[in-house]
Amino acid sequence: MQQLNTILDKEGKKGVELYRKSLVENDRVATGKTRDSINYKVTTNELIFYGREDINWLEDGATAQDIQSKGDFFEQLNDWVQARGLGDRAVTGVIMSSLQANGWNNKINGRNEFGGTDGILTDPSNIIIEDTKKALLDSSLNLVKATFTTFKDK
Repeated sequence: MQQLNTILDKEGKKGVELYRKSLVENDRVATGKTRDSINYKVTTNELIFYGREDINWLEDGATAQDIQSKGDFFEQLNDWVQARGLGDRAVTGVIMSSLQANGWNNKINGRNEFGGTDGILTDPSNIIIEDTKKALLDSSLNLVKATFTTFKDK
């Protein structure tokens, strides 16, 4: 049987690519910092994915309080405004004022520029879970096949 860590490592690599692809396909990459922050680690018996601390905002949106409590948010927003070609620091200031007052969580038809995108993280997570279950089951079945002896084998 393949060792558990080997299976989890393989699925972790595939999972990182699935998450990053989801961000690209949903047009949620401007500077690439969030996309590139997505990674994984394998512990004794766990596969853990991680990214920027506010990565869940991509799916869930953010409340005004979330934005107000994020100390470096203005600079991150300014980087996003510049990468999207929307204007200068003054434009960033106007957007920031609105976000601090209203948050970033208005969803229309599951997605728009003013809120989270349904499934952007959940959909890849579901695929990763199913693929990992299948890989573990296949590995276990191969072990059983390799160690099973019938009456005819004796």
